[in-house]
Amino acid sequence: MKTMPFADDAALARNENELEILQSFFNCEIANIFYLLSDDKLSFNISEIKYLLIKNKHINADSFEINESFNRIERASCSKYLGVIADDKLNRKENCKRLCCTMSTYLGAIYKVKYYVSNQPLRMLYQSLVN
Repeated sequence: MKTMPFADDAALARNENELEILQSFFNCEIANIFYLLSDDKLSFNISEIKYLLIKNKHINADSFEINESFNRIERASCSKYLGVIADDKLNRKENCKRLCCTMSTYLGAIYKVKYYVSNQPLRMLYQSLVN
């Protein structure tokens, strides 16, 4: 298993051919994590925890579930980690859509400001927002 913590985000990753083995592994690991956190008097907001299952399109994963005690952890079709949106098919459609929306907002603001400032502050604004 590969653990990728960063600030208040974390990701667990594992490559497995059998879904049953993967499911039991992650159920066990989630239970261990919650146990260790309870020893340190820390907790997770269970409603904010989601998992992303990346699989071959020929594999049926309808029965795949990850649970913590009596709480079922929600399966997401896409997830944001460190500013990048990944989805269960490993395409970048959602990430590109979000990036285009953000760029459109920034360029619209620059377009409105360009009549009131000279080129140097406009270039600085562009570099701070876009780059």
